[in-house]
Amino acid sequence: MKRPIIIGLALAGAVMAALPATVLSLVPGIGTFDTTASAAGSVPPAPPMVLYGAAPGIPGTSGVIALNGATGANCGRGSVVSDAGATYYVVDVVSDSQVTGCGTSGASMTISLYFTPSTPGTGGRIATVNVTWASGAARQDAAPGSPLPIVAYAPVLARDGVQ
Repeated sequence: MKRPIIIGLALAGAVMAALPATVLSLVPGIGTFDTTASAAGSVPPAPPMVLYGAAPGIPGTSGVIALNGATGANCGRGSVVSDAGATYYVVDVVSDSQVTGCGTSGASMTISLYFTPSTPGTGGRIATVNVTWASGAARQDAAPGSPLPIVAYAPVLARDGVQ
C-alpha cells in the first residue's frame, strides 16, 4: 500500500518540477517557441568599419570624432597615435543598425573627421574623407585643414531696464 503512494508522489513531484520550464518556454523573449520580433532584437549589430590613415600635423594626444557628412550623425570615436615621427588616426565607424544615419554595407559616404584640440584655447581641425562603408579595416589618409577659430561670447547687459 505504501509503494503506490510513494510512486504517485514521485510522479507528481516530477510533473511539478517540469511545469515551470514548460510555461517559461512559451513566454516571448525567453523560450524556444518564441517567434516574435523580440527574438530578432537580440542579434548583435554588424561589426564597425575601422577607418585609419595618416593625419599630418595633428598631435598624438588628440581624439577624433567621425560624423556622416550627409546626415550629421555621430558615427564613431577614435584616437590619434604617433609612430616614428608621423601621426595616424584610427576610428571605428558604426553601422546603420547601431546609429541611424551611419554606415550601410556598400554605400558611399563622406565622413567628416573632427580632430579634437590637444591644448586648451586652440581650435580643433576637420578633414573630409570619402569611403565605401564595409565591415573591416579601410585606410584613408586625411588632410586636416587649419585650426578652427575659437569664438568667445561675453555677457551683455541690457540698458532698457528689462532683465
